[in-house]
Amino acid sequence: MVYYLSWQNELPVLPANWQQYLPQWRIEKALAYKQEKDRITSVLAFLLLRFALFKEYAVTAMPQIETDENGKPFAVNGEYHFNLSHCDTAVACAVDVSPVGVDVQDFRPVGENVVKKVCSEAEQMCMLESRYDEQLFAAFWASKEAYGKNTGCGIGYNLKEYSFCPYLHFPQDMQYENHWIQTQVKDDYSLSVCACTKQQFTAVNFDSIAEILSVLDRQTEKR
Repeated sequence: MVYYLSWQNELPVLPANWQQYLPQWRIEKALAYKQEKDRITSVLAFLLLRFALFKEYAVTAMPQIETDENGKPFAVNGEYHFNLSHCDTAVACAVDVSPVGVDVQDFRPVGENVVKKVCSEAEQMCMLESRYDEQLFAAFWASKEAYGKNTGCGIGYNLKEYSFCPYLHFPQDMQYENHWIQTQVKDDYSLSVCACTKQQFTAVNFDSIAEILSVLDRQTEKR
């Protein structure tokens, strides 16, 4: 299941006590970002994870998480897998019973050299034939990132050898080897998930994060 939260204009405002909802390692990770928007989206992504775990698996306690040799976080209990992503206009969280990767990518201008370095020949052809090259590149990049996060190799693989554009329209679902790659193009960003099975996308379209925090507060009250 993929949960995502996006905003059109200003970033959501974090509560003054936001640190109580995060483990220490995530607090340190968020505070390590130099820009405020990155700190906020890092916090939002983890809040969304806790919300998703409650909705999908009735998990009310703070999740116990460690990182593997590649730096990918994983749940210590092994009962579920998750992945997080954030960009300037959205955060996303994917949870599943098997390994999963998710990525959100803003639309940005991209140079020809970057396209040739990252995209397969088929993807480059798609971009040449489309007026929406920024959207397409974001979709291709998010797909490649989600795949790399699922497999644990990050983006340290030959991106050009992997082509995720069987169609010229989005959203799209495609099977690549033993993975499902699903991509949606939104107003300001692209969202992709890579999993062993098809996933459902759930928009968490709140004007603020009040509903997420209310769920987490009720969890705290029950403990």
